[in-house]
Amino acid sequence: MTSILHLDFLGKGSDRTYGFTLGGRTFTVRNVPLAQDLSRLTKLARHHSEDCVALSGLSLQIILPQRTYQHRALRKALAGIADSPAFSDGNLVRLTLERILAQQAIDGLAVNFRDRRTLIFSGLSHYGLTELLATYTRRLIIGDMLWGFRLGLPLTSVQAFRSGAPALARTVARTPLSWFGPAARRFARRLPRFRWYFWWAEVIVGGMEYFHRYAPPQLTDKIVFTNLADDSDLAWLEERGVSTVVGLRARVDGQRLPHSVLGVALRELVQPSRDDP
Repeated sequence: MTSILHLDFLGKGSDRTYGFTLGGRTFTVRNVPLAQDLSRLTKLARHHSEDCVALSGLSLQIILPQRTYQHRALRKALAGIADSPAFSDGNLVRLTLERILAQQAIDGLAVNFRDRRTLIFSGLSHYGLTELLATYTRRLIIGDMLWGFRLGLPLTSVQAFRSGAPALARTVARTPLSWFGPAARRFARRLPRFRWYFWWAEVIVGGMEYFHRYAPPQLTDKIVFTNLADDSDLAWLEERGVSTVVGLRARVDGQRLPHSVLGVALRELVQPSRDDP
């Protein structure tokens, strides 16, 4: 049996433990909600008894075709585990899995995705999915410079995003953790929510943290691709009139596994079992 410490940076509430079986191996997960407490993240990353560590809500790596960038401040906070094969922030899994799940949904839904007005909150966070959707529509708005950098400048083509992505990634890697993206911002700030883009879009792609922070009260008839954590996320979207929700997490033994938890589990599957003599 392999134990996983899941550090949920955005999570609130109490710790909980659950298990799942994958590839004939059993995994137990201790889920620790951190409520955006960076000092607690650092402490638990350095002092834990579990075999593996999975981090959600913050990204150590930004993976682009040209190269991979690491966030300097987060790497420092994670101390000695950042380079360990027993650690994952889920980005490598996300890059591939989101494309697979989205393609399955596009193929299976009775919806024509050709030339749909599509809003992607962050291309850096969903590079693979951005590339996939760009093969269906040119009516794209990619929001890294809206909600990430707060500059009010939408990227309106995948070509513009591709050319700008390396510079954006280098900048993010050098910023304080409190600066980029809603996941890192602990306190509300008086900043524009750019809600016009929600109203413009027919398809919206991105994490629930963006929806909770920036979405208008109604999202009537929208198609949403997002990282559903549980049924409460689905209910939240349905209450706002969303017509179709595509979850971007894999379901294993009834659990919607965070990408980082799935990432360390997959790495463990290619290693000898810890229970072997």
